[in-house]
Amino acid sequence: MKKFFTLILAALAFAGCGLMDGDTAVSYDFIHSGCAKTTKAGMYDADSELRLTYTPEGLLVTRKNAEVNCAVKQDGLECKVSVEANTIGYRVCQKSDVSANCLCLVEEMSSTVTGLVEGSEYTIYYWCEDERPLVPISFTFDKNLNLIIDTDLYMAELVEIEDGVWTFDVPYWREPHM
Repeated sequence: MKKFFTLILAALAFAGCGLMDGDTAVSYDFIHSGCAKTTKAGMYDADSELRLTYTPEGLLVTRKNAEVNCAVKQDGLECKVSVEANTIGYRVCQKSDVSANCLCLVEEMSSTVTGLVEGSEYTIYYWCEDERPLVPISFTFDKNLNLIIDTDLYMAELVEIEDGVWTFDVPYWREPHM
């Protein structure tokens, strides 16, 4: 009975973000620092960055100073990664649908994406769901990779796709991946 209960809990935790098309087991060791401090929306001045680094194990994706809903204090965050050909979909979201009327700052979160081919060109679509997604970022996965991106400069714009309907100007996140 304990094994069955454990399997059900694991399945519920895995379903938290919803699957993206083409999901494969390509990311591991997702860790995060949790909420550093509670803030009002947009009221903190911490520099936010995304770092893409080559490691022998794979692509280390590290985010510093992400703005998330305070509800993560109770249920936490999770990461979903999809790799299809040379496109990486990387999404960080809450483990539950519960939300609070406040935001907090997660000082650091990271995971390693495996299965990439050294010397190949990739495009990553990164989205921490309580913020706007980033515009696509292209890079070569090799030993020299240590890309630091100021996320404030790479936030996707909102565009009107039809009368009164707005979405992010990132085609990847307009598809059923959300």
